Amino acid sequence: MPRPVPPGGDTSNRWIGLQKMLADPLREHPALKRSLRVGGYLLCGALLADVGYRASTRFSPERLRAADLALCLVLGIISWTALGCGWAVLSHRWIGPRAALWIWVRTQLLRYLPGAVWGPAARARGATTRLGQGVTLVVTESVLALGVASTVGSAVLAASASRAWVVAAAGGMLILAGTAGLSRRLGLGPGTIVAAIGCYVVSFLTYGAMALTAQVAVGPVARPGQVFGVSLIAWVAGVVVVTAPGGLGAREAAYVALLAGLLSNTGPLSAGAVAGRLVMLLSEVVVLAAVAAARTRRRSERRVDPSQPTQPRSAKVDEQRVAVTGATTA
Repeated sequence: MPRPVPPGGDTSNRWIGLQKMLADPLREHPALKRSLRVGGYLLCGALLADVGYRASTRFSPERLRAADLALCLVLGIISWTALGCGWAVLSHRWIGPRAALWIWVRTQLLRYLPGAVWGPAARARGATTRLGQGVTLVVTESVLALGVASTVGSAVLAASASRAWVVAAAGGMLILAGTAGLSRRLGLGPGTIVAAIGCYVVSFLTYGAMALTAQVAVGPVARPGQVFGVSLIAWVAGVVVVTAPGGLGAREAAYVALLAGLLSNTGPLSAGAVAGRLVMLLSEVVVLAAVAAARTRRRSERRVDPSQPTQPRSAKVDEQRVAVTGATTA
């Protein structure tokens, strides 16, 4: 006898449909999907070309200071690692911190595809066997990161530029407060959320310092606090504009537009935006290579040391998930 369908519908079928939607949101509209992909790339290319043109024609590369750029790289690596640690803290109930960080750095490469769903969808599937939990987890991650970035950036701008930014800072705090319901659905305690917020605070403080140092590397800065705060607001803009792969173009255009009142010549601002982007791209590569090298070394040590368990990682992760599921059910 077939199992009766509950009044709310077949939940498993709904999740299967959601999984297909995450894998290809526009699978039923191929022409629209192609148009959005082409349009997104063209728009990002136009924005990057505009910023790059201003940087190349209105700024002399000889003015760059190598020591400041080296400091930028250190700050960028710290910022990117702390951002990944936030995900590792949130997903610790299902996978270990090393595996979580490895999933995070790998799926970040998907940011450079048009649309904002590819990386989060991959993390949702890799973190837990239950799609609903995975989706809630990546939504919580995104909301926390956006809330912290907008709150810190707006607070700095309210202190250094205009008191009107207090409203935006309050909005960022409301976004953070809205994660309470998401954390309850995941069974995450307040300590976990606070620890994740701490990781994101460290990440965005160092990101703002990196952007400020990159701007200083191309020339003097009249209002460092304003540059610091605007860099975080521009980061939020790059995330929100989903047609921009990895925020390319959108982040730089927002940065230059919000700081255009500081300098009559936007060439140094464009050069600072491009320098910050290149530093963060290099930071991503360095962190990915370091995590991959550490993972390869641990695997080699397990093969060499007979005392190490030979159980494959996938089986261990499945056992951890079953144990967590059983404990939650009990």
